[in-house]
Amino acid sequence: MPQGMYKRVRSSDKENPHPILIDKSGSRPCSNQISDFVFCKECESRFDRNGENYALRMAAMRRRFRLQEELETVKPSFEKLDFRGYTAADTPHIKRDELAYFALSVFWRASVHEWPAIAEGGTSVKIELG
Repeated sequence: MPQGMYKRVRSSDKENPHPILIDKSGSRPCSNQISDFVFCKECESRFDRNGENYALRMAAMRRRFRLQEELETVKPSFEKLDFRGYTAADTPHIKRDELAYFALSVFWRASVHEWPAIAEGGTSVKIELG
């Protein structure tokens, strides 16, 4: 995940502001972020320009969730129990291509590099996409 997303998932609770790390030993709050130097400046800029910047602006933050706010301004095209669906035609102001680019880039980045362990004694992370 990009550094900006880590900032957004931090709790406003001052006793425990950190995201939860789940590993073989259990779960606990952890401020560590998986990071490594993999991509050049041009590639990082491309990720940012094509979706990351928009996705981070639309993500949930301490008191706001802009994507949810945008969806609440229109009537869902589909509702069943707690599920609501929205068509692109009903929500043209939501940049779906940029959200999809961001989501796919997270998985792609996880697959092209073996990321170092986040916790001492942990294992490195790399996913296989086939």
